[in-house]
Amino acid sequence: MTPREIITALLPVPVFYFIYFRHFRSYFKTINYKPAFPEQTFSFLSGAGLGLVLISLKVVIDELLPSGDIAFNSFIKAAVIEKTGAAFFILIIHWKYRSFNLLEAIVCGILVGAGFSFIENILYAASYGYSIILARSIISVPLHLVTCGILGYYLGLMKYSGHIIYKIHYILRGLIISILIHGIYDFLLITGKTNSYLVGPILIASAIGLEVILAQTKTVPFFDDLKKIGLGFEDWMLVYRQPRYERWISRSMESQGSTIIPVFKWNFGLLQSGLIILSAVVAAIALPYRNEISGYFNILITTDEKILITGVLPLSITMLATLVGSINPEYIKNSIIKIPVMYDAMLYKDNLYEETLVTFDINITGCFLRTYESLGINREFYINLGTKETISPASTCVTAWENHTEKDLPTGTIVNFKKPPFRFIVFIIKYYISRVSKGLFFNLKLPGFDNIKKYFIRPFIITQKVREYPKGAVIFNEDDYGREFYLIKKGSVDIQKKKESGEVIILTTLGPGEILGEMAILGNNKRNATAVCSRNSMLVVAGIDELKTLIQYNPDFAYALLKKLAGRTNESQKILIENIEFLENIISYYKKYSYSSIILLLLSIGFGIKNGTIDLALNYIKAADASGVDNERVKNILDWFVSTHQLQTEKFPEGLEEISESLSRIKLTINR
Repeated sequence: MTPREIITALLPVPVFYFIYFRHFRSYFKTINYKPAFPEQTFSFLSGAGLGLVLISLKVVIDELLPSGDIAFNSFIKAAVIEKTGAAFFILIIHWKYRSFNLLEAIVCGILVGAGFSFIENILYAASYGYSIILARSIISVPLHLVTCGILGYYLGLMKYSGHIIYKIHYILRGLIISILIHGIYDFLLITGKTNSYLVGPILIASAIGLEVILAQTKTVPFFDDLKKIGLGFEDWMLVYRQPRYERWISRSMESQGSTIIPVFKWNFGLLQSGLIILSAVVAAIALPYRNEISGYFNILITTDEKILITGVLPLSITMLATLVGSINPEYIKNSIIKIPVMYDAMLYKDNLYEETLVTFDINITGCFLRTYESLGINREFYINLGTKETISPASTCVTAWENHTEKDLPTGTIVNFKKPPFRFIVFIIKYYISRVSKGLFFNLKLPGFDNIKKYFIRPFIITQKVREYPKGAVIFNEDDYGREFYLIKKGSVDIQKKKESGEVIILTTLGPGEILGEMAILGNNKRNATAVCSRNSMLVVAGIDELKTLIQYNPDFAYALLKKLAGRTNESQKILIENIEFLENIISYYKKYSYSSIILLLLSIGFGIKNGTIDLALNYIKAADASGVDNERVKNILDWFVSTHQLQTEKFPEGLEEISESLSRIKLTINR
C-alpha cells in the first residue's frame, strides 16, 4: 500500500468526525467537560482491530457460511457478522470509559465504524485497486459510521439501565436496527440498477435517526451523576418524561399557554458549510461528466452505478451534512409518540384499601404516581393498575422517589415494582403496546383520533393548580360568581345553605375524587350555596376552559356531569314538591283552625248551638254603617263567609280585598 492509498482510506475519518464533532464540542463546552479523547482514539483502533479480525477469519466464515443468495450475503455474512463484532468491541470500550455519557457512547460507535471502514477500504484497495477507495468513501463509510453510531447509542442505554429486561431490550434493539439498515443498504447496492438509487434516501433517513438520538442524549445526565442522585435510569426517565407529557396534553387541548417548538434549529459552522457547498458542487459537476470521471479513475462500473456515485450519493451527503446538528433538542424533549394513557393506581396496605391515584407513565420497573402529598420513602404497598375495562394483578411496590416541594421537578411519587408476577409483566407489555398504537393513531390524525383524548384528558390531569385549606376554611360563598371548579384530592367539604332565619343547614358533604363548583361556571351564574372544609383539605383547581375540554373529550366525565345535573334537578323537584305539600298543609291547618276559632268566638259571645248549627241573626245595615261599606257589598261578603264555612274556597268575593285594609285597622280586645 502506498502512502497515498492509506491517506485516501483514512481521509473520511477526520471529515465525518469533525462533522459530528460540533455536537459534543458545543454541548461539552456548555457543561465544562473535556471529551474523552483517549477512549475515542481507542475506539477507532478497536474498529480497525475488528476489521483485521474479520479479514483473518474470512476463510473460516466462508466455510461455515457458504455463499448463498444476495439477501443471505447482505444480511448474514455482512450485516450480522460486522455489527455483532462491532457491538462486542463497543461494549468493552463503554465498560472502560472513565466518565461515561450517552453522547460519548455514540461517538465511540461512530469511531469504531470509522476504524472498521479504514481497514476495509485498504483491503478493497489491495484487492481491486486505488480507485475503489474513492467510491467506498462515498458509498460505505457513511453507512458504517451511522449504523455503528446508532448501535453505540443503544449499547450505551444498556449500560445505563439497571434492569435485565431493559438491558436485553436495548442490545437487541440496537443490533436489529443497525443490521436491518446495513443489510438493506448492501442488498440494494448488490442488486444494482435503479434499486441502488434507494441507498441515498436510506442513508438520509438513517442520518436523521442518528440526529434525533444525538439531540436526545443531550438531555440525559452523565452516568456517574445519575448514580450520585440515587436514581436508576428507568426511574429518571419517569421523572424526565412528566413535563413532556403535561406539555403534550396542554398542546393537545390547544391550550393558549402552549408554545410551538421548532423541529429544526439551523446553525451551520464553517466546516459544515464548506462540506455542504463542496458536496453540492461535486454532485452538480460530476453527474454530467460521470463517464469521464469513471474513465479517469479507471473505475469499471455500470451506468446506474455511475449515477449513484456521482449524483445520488453526493446529494445524499449534502443533505446529511445539512442535517447534522439541526434537530432541536427542546423539540425532542417535548415530543412523544407514546401518548400518556391514564390508568388508575389502587394502593393497599395490609390488605386494606388506602387510596386511588392516577398514573400515565408505567414501565416494567415502576410507575410515576400523581400525588400531592408524601407517601413516605421506602414504604411498601400492594398496587393494582387498570381502567374500567381491564385491571392488573396485584404487585408489591415500594416508594423510591417523590417530590412535593421543588418547583423545577414534577410533583409526584415514583414507586418500584418489587418482584412483580409474570401476569403483571404481561399487563405492562400490553400497556406499552397500547400507548404506542394509540400514539401513532393520534399523531397521524387518523379518523376518530380525537376519541383517544379520553385516555389522557381527565380531571386529575388537566387541573394543575393545587390549594390546601384548613378545617373551617371557606372555598366560596353563596352568591359569589363562579370562575373556578374544584376536585377534592384530600379531606372533605360541606355544601351549606343559609335560611332566611339565619340557620345554616348542610345540604351534602363531598369527599376525595368528587367535584364541586362546576355548576356556577357553566353559565357564569352565582353560587347557590357555600362550600366550607369540614377537615383539612387539598383541592386541585381549574377554570372554564378545562371544564369545556373535559366535557368535549371525556365522555365518562360528561356523562357523570349530566348524571349529576339530572340528580340535582330531581332533588330540586323533590324539594319543590315537599315545599308545596308543606304549604298546602299549612293552608289546610289555617283553614281548619281559623274556622274553629270563629266558632269559639261566636260561642263566647253567647250564640248557642241548635241541631249542630249556630243561627246568626246578622244586621247588614248596622255592619255597613259601622264599617263605612255599602249595604249590598256587606251582605254579599257575609253570605259568602257563612255559606263557605270561612275560607273553604280560594275564590274570594269581589271587593273583599279592597275593604280588608280598612277593616284591619279595627282592634279587637277580649275582656277576661
